Amino acid sequence: MNEEQTDLLAKGSADHSRAGNAAPIRLGLMVEHRRLFRALGAGWLYPLASDVGQVVDVGSVVRTPVQAASRHAISVRLGLNMDKLPDLEVPIFRKGEWTFGRLQDIQSFDDAVYWPGAIPTFAISSVSVSSTEEKHRLVGMTRVASNLDLSDLPINVAEVEIECAQIPCPQFVTEGELTIPPSQDAIFGALTMAVWGVPRVDPWMDVLQASVASDAAALARATASLDVPWWRFPPWRQCHKAPRSLTECLWLATVDVFQKDCNDRQLRPKDLSDRIAEHAMRQVGKEFEEGVVAWRESTTRLLRTEATLQPDAWRRNAVGLAIQLVLTRPNPDRFKTWFKDVPDLPPGVAWSAATLCGLLNGYKRLAKSFRGCALQRELLSIAALSACSSKLAKIQWPNGRLELGWRREGGCLVLSHGGQDLARKPQHARGKWYIADFKNDDVIRAAKKVAEDLNWPCHVVIVENDQVRTSGTGKLKAMNGNLEVDGRVKLHLTTPTFDIDSFRRSVAIGMGEVPAPPAAPASKIDIPGLAYVPDFLDEDHERQLIEWIDQQDWSSELKRRVQHYGWRYDYKTREVDASMRLGPLPGQLTVLAERLFQEKLVPEVPDQVIVNEYGADQGITPHVDNAKGFADGIAMISLLESWEMVFHAPHGKKKVPRMLERRSVAIMHGEARYRWKHEIKKRKSEPALDGSGKRRKRERRISLTFRKVRSPRNPIERAQRTRRREEHRT
Repeated sequence: MNEEQTDLLAKGSADHSRAGNAAPIRLGLMVEHRRLFRALGAGWLYPLASDVGQVVDVGSVVRTPVQAASRHAISVRLGLNMDKLPDLEVPIFRKGEWTFGRLQDIQSFDDAVYWPGAIPTFAISSVSVSSTEEKHRLVGMTRVASNLDLSDLPINVAEVEIECAQIPCPQFVTEGELTIPPSQDAIFGALTMAVWGVPRVDPWMDVLQASVASDAAALARATASLDVPWWRFPPWRQCHKAPRSLTECLWLATVDVFQKDCNDRQLRPKDLSDRIAEHAMRQVGKEFEEGVVAWRESTTRLLRTEATLQPDAWRRNAVGLAIQLVLTRPNPDRFKTWFKDVPDLPPGVAWSAATLCGLLNGYKRLAKSFRGCALQRELLSIAALSACSSKLAKIQWPNGRLELGWRREGGCLVLSHGGQDLARKPQHARGKWYIADFKNDDVIRAAKKVAEDLNWPCHVVIVENDQVRTSGTGKLKAMNGNLEVDGRVKLHLTTPTFDIDSFRRSVAIGMGEVPAPPAAPASKIDIPGLAYVPDFLDEDHERQLIEWIDQQDWSSELKRRVQHYGWRYDYKTREVDASMRLGPLPGQLTVLAERLFQEKLVPEVPDQVIVNEYGADQGITPHVDNAKGFADGIAMISLLESWEMVFHAPHGKKKVPRMLERRSVAIMHGEARYRWKHEIKKRKSEPALDGSGKRRKRERRISLTFRKVRSPRNPIERAQRTRRREEHRT
């Protein structure tokens, strides 16, 4: 800072000390909708091409209006949350001249501030347009783009007060403190895909946690336990070490090439593979040259469709296979189908490929289904920025640096930061096997069968102070804890035993589609006819359902809000007649109804759905669903939160609580359907899911109840029946 700027900063601070700062300061700026969309895609609102920074208005008056480039453009007023921005030294336009001060020095009577660089989109607190038509256009355009999302922001319709005199840009700003390097987008994409695709097994969660921390020793230990030494160098941490193996060499070369070329969409996969090989050859010793050449040749044949991918060969070159996965499927959206099409990919290969795919494409090309919640986007964006340079790493953001933690809760692995949850990932079969109860004979028997079917090396022979007889013409060599065999050798061993530690290790790193372990023994108190499926939906499906539900109209005929589909239900008479037909179920609900039937969870395809929204202290009284109006088999899908449902036995005072976990489905048949009553208690908290006995605060829960309507009653007959009932009461 020069002498003139120092004087201006002192003057600004003095003004601030005299005036005080009682009222909250409102910041905002006008942009065209296209610029907003580019910002939502990239995570940053960049200055215009010729500017170092951008003028931001103070207060509700717009002093720097935007000139529309075309008559179809929408002018959008963005409100900014100061509490999301770092307290940088910035030029402030006060009393007709520019002065220097910190962001927190801004006064309500100031006109503008010059923000020195890009503005993070997580600091946008509101969006305002001038008409309802423009609001609908804005929302409609974001819905057709996979990487744009406005659902977290309130969109207001309001006339904007504009002051004609524009604020000039300060002349003494020479560089932007928040100039975003091109590599930030690549690193942001890699971090996002790494969080999305992390294998849901305990040691892999440890690797992810250590990779974003600064503890190199913890990361080395975590990667060594899984035989993924290349993950000692995650793409968001600078590497100053020479590669020690072919896999590390290819990994570091790919990270460097993908970071530099992520914005070049003209590059073909063949060009990328050539650049990776050339880069690797420059940094390897002669011992790895042959391996690089072999990988390049096999990749070339693969890209020419002269060969197919060889997942079975993953142990020879796991990183090489991961890179080939990315080159053959460079679009991130295809990774979802790839993992479903090839479910037996080793976790380390799958995760490495997903992360490299994010690095190659960058954040701006990732669909919103990969991006996670608002807090996750904010923290990963800052982490990616800090990884770009030591200067950017020194900027102090209000939410601090990412401190990733994880825990198990209610069948999920929960990622968190500073006590705030970032993501809940339902555990898959591998994660359930890793923590299975191996004292249970059923679990041991099932584990042995899995190991046998997948050819996992889980049987061991312990040799202590003894000799093992061998025969054959091959040679043995012990290296790095492994016994390497050159040629054919027969080992004469005693009967091996099943080793649980070897099985758990194979679960974490081995190839193969793994079935779920045996279910835990059922509760001693059984509810006949009640079926329960945890994790019936995944996170993406739940999010899409919530977004769709919140766009529909709610009915307030009850204390809780409801939506009816297929058939309307009369809560007063508790009946359904032919006049209540609303039409076929919408597409989202039809898919679920057919899935419930195809998976044999209900005997008929449901044609009626009620969406119930429960506030924090709401519930529903004990009842049995209308036996005459609806057929047997009622399915209840829980969204957003896990709440207890209490079932009342037909006779006596026995009550059985059952936790309906988030994204689960509970199905009532037979006795559970017709004889047991069910209720949700009105209370403000629920039991903790970790079995600790603690309570957790309720927030919002949504349930979807799927039912099949029996032959509906004629509305005339229904009216006559109602009249006779009233006459009988009289």
